[in-house]
Amino acid sequence: MENLNDFQEKPEKKKIPYDQEPIIRGTRRVPSVSSAGQKNSSKLVNVLVSVLCIVTIVFGVLIGVLFKRTGDKGSTLSPNYPESTYKKNELVAEESISDTATAYAMRSAVTVQAMISAPNPDLKHNAGSGVIIDDTNGYVTIVTNYHVCYLASEGKVSSEIYVFLYDYVNPENNSDIYYASRILCEYVGGSYNNDIAVLRFSRGTTYAPTAAEKLYLESKAQPVTIGDSNNLSFGDNVFAIGNPAGLGINVTTGVVSKPYTLVNVDVRSDGSSPYEVLRCIQVDAAINKGNSGGGLFDANGHWMGIVNAKQEELENFGFAIPVNVAYGVAWNIVQNSGSLKICTIGVDLENDTYIEEDDKGAIEYKNKVIVDAVSILTPAAYAGIKAGDWILQVTYTNRATGKSVTIDIDKPYEVHEQMYYVASGDKITIVVDRSGTRKTLEVTLGSANVVY
Repeated sequence: MENLNDFQEKPEKKKIPYDQEPIIRGTRRVPSVSSAGQKNSSKLVNVLVSVLCIVTIVFGVLIGVLFKRTGDKGSTLSPNYPESTYKKNELVAEESISDTATAYAMRSAVTVQAMISAPNPDLKHNAGSGVIIDDTNGYVTIVTNYHVCYLASEGKVSSEIYVFLYDYVNPENNSDIYYASRILCEYVGGSYNNDIAVLRFSRGTTYAPTAAEKLYLESKAQPVTIGDSNNLSFGDNVFAIGNPAGLGINVTTGVVSKPYTLVNVDVRSDGSSPYEVLRCIQVDAAINKGNSGGGLFDANGHWMGIVNAKQEELENFGFAIPVNVAYGVAWNIVQNSGSLKICTIGVDLENDTYIEEDDKGAIEYKNKVIVDAVSILTPAAYAGIKAGDWILQVTYTNRATGKSVTIDIDKPYEVHEQMYYVASGDKITIVVDRSGTRKTLEVTLGSANVVY
């Protein structure tokens, strides 16, 4: 562009090239006015403009400081703990892993190492598996088997239990990666009667996340999607995710052989407790040592149980504790600071059958639950429940969800399983059939007892 002085001395107009910034003549020519009055006026205007600019700058700085302080104070109102990563991980799933039920379920899997205090050359730890069930309230919570955490050689639960997240790959001769990837867990509690144990590790705070929290976020691990094991039927497709032989996360597939069976399990394996009779799901998926504590999932990737045993003499003959038991026990243990506490109603129940005929004359045998006996001075006795009553339905408020739940009863265990989610003083409505008459009875629960 031309020099400004050259431009002003020429009387003729100059064309400004289209690709150059035009000169704003009025603004540039003000200083060249020669009148004294105009000069004084100009000086006054300049002084006022300068003062206004200074005031504006100072005001802006003060506002900035005030907003910064407000922001600092506001930040203390944010949650103390990191939020659950479940929804966030779900959104980025397509970018990180394939969009399949197995892939989603796998992200909840962990391998478990329960260290032996005095290791021998042959065995340094119990190897097992686990399932992430929650990552709120400052912790990542994991369910596994009690027998994975229990050291038969020492007669106690291991005091040093580690987990590895689903995407951990055991490095060849690289101890640095091994030690940097394992997460030390707190043993929250367990029940050997149900072969369930609960582990957890801290996520720290939003301002100071733990090393375990960083590993958790980087791996994009997430809590499992909980299903309903009572919906399983013969032949349903299922898959098991575990840590066979301690070699890392592995998936096996199969079908449900029996949705309900009773299994005798020596949980402690050291003779310190009798064999426990556990209600289990029987599957034909391959189950091996190290699969214990791992998840059993349906075709949609919903958690259906905790794998806990296999028939040694037979191939593809494995068992899993139903999720309706596993999750209930785990939730109860967390709520009661490590102990499983259950309120008893005071009844003995037995299973019976009856015949139902439809309008076409077809006959179907169905199950029913009968009260065999009622103990004196118990909630059931005070509520008016009597021997011979046929229990039809149970309604209560589930403390885990805060919602009212109504269960149609046709198996004794369906009554027992609701007791995981209630506490002393809660009211339960039980509908019974007494000699053909339907009665609704309200039971107020008494004290809860510790179940080992």
